[in-house]
Amino acid sequence: MKGKQFNTGDWVEKKGGLDQIYQAFEGFQKEHSCDWNAIHKAALDWYKQFPESNPITDSKHYSWMDERGIYFPADISGPNDGQYVYQVIHPETKQPCKSPSTGWRYPKTTMLERIADNRVHFGTDHTTVPNNKTYLKDTEYQSLTSMRFVDGRAASKRLQRLFGEKVFTNPKDEILLKDLFKAMGIGGKDIILDFFAGSASTVHAVFELNNECDSNCRTILVQLPEDLNEIYKTAKGSAKKVTKNAIDYLKQKDLPQNICEIAKERVRLVGQSLKGVWEGDTGFRVFKIDSSNMAEVYYTPDAVNQGDLFNAIDNIKPDRTPEDLLFQVLLDLSVDLSLPIRKELIQGKNVFFVNQPPYDLIACFDTGVSEELVKELAQHKPLRVVFRDNGFTTDTVKINVDQIFKQLSPGTEVKSI
Repeated sequence: MKGKQFNTGDWVEKKGGLDQIYQAFEGFQKEHSCDWNAIHKAALDWYKQFPESNPITDSKHYSWMDERGIYFPADISGPNDGQYVYQVIHPETKQPCKSPSTGWRYPKTTMLERIADNRVHFGTDHTTVPNNKTYLKDTEYQSLTSMRFVDGRAASKRLQRLFGEKVFTNPKDEILLKDLFKAMGIGGKDIILDFFAGSASTVHAVFELNNECDSNCRTILVQLPEDLNEIYKTAKGSAKKVTKNAIDYLKQKDLPQNICEIAKERVRLVGQSLKGVWEGDTGFRVFKIDSSNMAEVYYTPDAVNQGDLFNAIDNIKPDRTPEDLLFQVLLDLSVDLSLPIRKELIQGKNVFFVNQPPYDLIACFDTGVSEELVKELAQHKPLRVVFRDNGFTTDTVKINVDQIFKQLSPGTEVKSI
C-alpha cells in the first residue's frame, strides 16, 4: 500500500479535511507572512464556516501556526500533583509564568530544551500557563472513532449523478465505507463480504480503496432479486417515485426490474467512470442460486423403473449449459471463481481454460471426445482436467484417459462428472 502502512487490528484512520486545512493555512501565511497572531485569528474565522458534521471541525483546535507548521496549544501540566515544580520565565515579560496546579509535565532540563527549540506556546504575558505545541502533521492519524457523522444526502446525490436520476433510496455511503476499510487495515488481496448488497456501495468503496491505496481487494456481494414492481405497489411518498425511476431506468436498458440489476448497473457505471483514472480490474461475475446440475438419483429398488435406468446413463440435467457445469466444478475443486476463463474450440469441441499456463483447470463437457483431443489437452499440462462422464466416443477412450495423462502430463489430476 502507498503511504502509511496498516496491519489488521490497528484500527486507525486519517483525520478528515486535512488537505483543506493545510491549503487554508498556506493561504493565511501568504497573506500574513509570520504574523502568527493574525494567522490565528484568520484560522478561527475560517473554521466557523463548517457545520459540526464536517470532519474539519474535529481539528478546529489546530488554529495556531509557527515555522514548523500548524499546531494547537496542548496541556503541559503533570499527571500527578507536584510532578515537577519550578519557575518558567516568560520570554517577553521576563517574569515567572503561572504554573499548572499539578506542576509541570517535564523535568526542568527537558522544559528548557523545549523552550529553546520553540516547542512551547506562551501566552501574551506571564499570567497564563504555557502549553505544549502539538503539530497537526504529527497527529494526522487517530483511533477509529465509535461515532461518525456523515450527511446521508451526500451518498444519495453521488449515486443520482452516476445514474442520471435517483433510483435507490438511502444507499450506503461508499466514501465512509472506504474510510472504514482503511481504518480496519483492509488492503492487499483481502476479500470483503457483504450479505446485504443493496446498490453495491461496497463494490464502489473497494474500487476507490484500490485506486487510493494501490491494493487489489475484491468483494463478494449477496442480494435477493427483490422485484421492484412489487416494491412499488406498497411504496409511499418519495420512495414510490424513486422506485418508479428505477423501474423505468431498467426498462430502457432492457434489464429485469429487480434490485440486483441496479447493483450490477452501478458496478458497470463506476467502472466506466474510473477509466483513465485507475487501471485496476472493475470486472465482475454474477451467480444465481439454483438446484444441482446432477439429475435425481433414487436409492430404493421400488422407486426405480427401467426408464430410470436408461436415463441414468447421462447424470446431468438436460437444461444445463457447459458454463453451469464449469462453475460447479470450480466450486467442487475450490478453484477461485474470479480467475480468468477462456473458451476455445478444439477439434470441434468447446474447451475451457482457467487461469494462465500452467492452467488451474482445463474442462470439456461436450460429448464425442476422442483420444486425439485428450492427447492434445494433455500437452498443456494443466493442474486438473475434467470431462463429462459419458462424453467420450468409446469406453476405451474413457479408460485410456488416465494413462494418457500419466504419460504426457504426470501430476495432472483427472476428474469426470
